[in-house]
Amino acid sequence: MGFFPSRRWLFLLPVLALVLYLGWLGWPLGGGGVLEVTFPEPAIPPLADYAYPQYQLDLSLKPGVGSLAGTCRLQYTNNEGQGLAELYFHLYPNAPIFSAGTREKGSLTVEEVLVNQEAVTWKQEGTLLKVKLPEPLPPGGEAALKLSFTVQVPPLGERFGARKGIISLGNWYPILAVFEDGEWRLDPYYDIGDPFYSDVALYRVTLRLPRRYRVAATGNLREVKMLPWWQKELYFETGPVRDFALAVSKDYRVARREVEGVTVQSFYLPGQEEGGRLALEAACAALAFFQEVFGPYPYDQFSVAASGFFAGGMEYPNLVFVSSELYRPGAEKLLEYVVVHETAHQWWYGLVGNDQIREPWLDEGLAEYSTVLFYEFCRPGGQGKIPGSPLDLYELYQGEAAGGIIRRPLEEFSSELEYSLLVYGKGSLVFVQLRQVLGDEAFFQLLQEYVAEYCYRHATIDDFIRLCRRYTELDLELFFCKWLETA
Repeated sequence: MGFFPSRRWLFLLPVLALVLYLGWLGWPLGGGGVLEVTFPEPAIPPLADYAYPQYQLDLSLKPGVGSLAGTCRLQYTNNEGQGLAELYFHLYPNAPIFSAGTREKGSLTVEEVLVNQEAVTWKQEGTLLKVKLPEPLPPGGEAALKLSFTVQVPPLGERFGARKGIISLGNWYPILAVFEDGEWRLDPYYDIGDPFYSDVALYRVTLRLPRRYRVAATGNLREVKMLPWWQKELYFETGPVRDFALAVSKDYRVARREVEGVTVQSFYLPGQEEGGRLALEAACAALAFFQEVFGPYPYDQFSVAASGFFAGGMEYPNLVFVSSELYRPGAEKLLEYVVVHETAHQWWYGLVGNDQIREPWLDEGLAEYSTVLFYEFCRPGGQGKIPGSPLDLYELYQGEAAGGIIRRPLEEFSSELEYSLLVYGKGSLVFVQLRQVLGDEAFFQLLQEYVAEYCYRHATIDDFIRLCRRYTELDLELFFCKWLETA
């Protein structure tokens, strides 16, 4: 996620009759200037020891009232080494942050749960859903679940919220919890950082909504159908991804460009054409640079979407939200910085997963340092850090304070500011120093090997340290202890 100190800042009657009639029949009229782009079927790379969970989401969105009704069909294979008596899902829209101070509260309400077409015992409580299986699922066993649910989007400038005519759907549907070390990870939704942790899965998503709306989404748009009553149906498919997100607006304008076989899209609002162009330029440049430095981006599209989100930016697979406030004149440098940072997350969080709750430094510190690398190599003669960025603020903060410990979970940070200064700011300095210790050749080989070894998997800080040891005979124990575990 990108950081800012404050999270709350976002003709005739016969002709008309004919048009309405053809629209009712579902003929593909061009009303609303909607232009859809479809992409090739994604190639699904296998993992030898892991069967991807498969989500099939069928959704109907009413943007005018911010409501969504849907079903989630999940084909689940038990990849764990033990039998499972129940499954757990996160219901993030029920977090208190999406209800505070609003008349229309955010919510995700589960209405029915079936397992293998049979009714089962289930319980929704806050941000968690517990589903009791009819019988324990052995290792390698499969279960087919169907969850019917409704979503209410709150009028908030959040990852999940509606503001400035944009509906941001981040972390919005029932998503399976991670099973780790013999137990389910049932972490709450913390107000600080990115309180998410999820396995890679495959998604097939059908979305019905009014024709005049444009949609930025995870995955590939495979099919568009025009429906009666000026509705349309979009069908998306993904490769292996950790989440599925959407940004929806009838006001979106879209600019596109091809970069090394990847379609890059910039969704922006009217009057912000220059910001939309700059966001596209930054995304294209960052995507090309990071592919060269870290390894291939294994998807067909990447989208940057202006959002009502207040906090700068937020990463999702194939898609990032960027505050529309940054598209205004005078914010060009910050807009580029946020787009580059969020693009880096396509590798750090997207491809290489990590526990963003217990070890947030691993993706945020590396994404922030990746941004520094972008300015070093792609903006020669320019600045290596942005005024007001976490790295810049951390250096100011360090002059008056002793710093702080990086290696700690979200709940141990006292504020969003402390979290950002340490995890992003001091966190990126860890990689500055590590590069000096290893040397450029070994350092960049390390990053490529990190991606290759942990792509579509979860890595821990200890995994990263073990990988570092392959590239030096120096004892790195003191180095990481000093930088991660001392103030």
